[in-house]
Amino acid sequence: MACSGAAASCGPTGPAGLVTPGSFFQAQLSQVNGLIPVGITTFRPVFFDVVTAGGLDAAYDTTTGTFTAPRAGFYSFAVNVVANNSAATATIFLVALNVNGTTTNAQTAQVPATIGQVAAVAFTSLLLLSAADEVQVTCLAGAANLLYLGSNVYPVAAISTFAGTSLF
Repeated sequence: MACSGAAASCGPTGPAGLVTPGSFFQAQLSQVNGLIPVGITTFRPVFFDVVTAGGLDAAYDTTTGTFTAPRAGFYSFAVNVVANNSAATATIFLVALNVNGTTTNAQTAQVPATIGQVAAVAFTSLLLLSAADEVQVTCLAGAANLLYLGSNVYPVAAISTFAGTSLF
């Protein structure tokens, strides 16, 4: 951007090649008729298998559960995971957001001792990523639980989701 005139007001030019601010993706577990539980494995990424287009959709790999930052910049991530107790004992459900294999944010929920009861873990994280940084949602505890996919009450509503937005 060129400035002209003595009174011209120009701001700094940002780095070239950044993802357009406001580009996003939303990944969710597939919805089948009803509240369908999916087994989880501790210390493995959650594989959200449906991705909504928004400019960053190609950056999320449904086969590895990994978002790879296409360019350096600030990204906002939102995680919402609902677990269903599949055991008759109370369990702790621990969900983490990992960057390049390192936990950056982790949240827990107490899943009630009654089979079929649910608990949700929901949080957001603002991260400064370098190009090619990898971000995953991982369950660190609670393998006795099952994840909910979607709702038969609100068939287009996703219950367990992972979303990201590029900020600049």
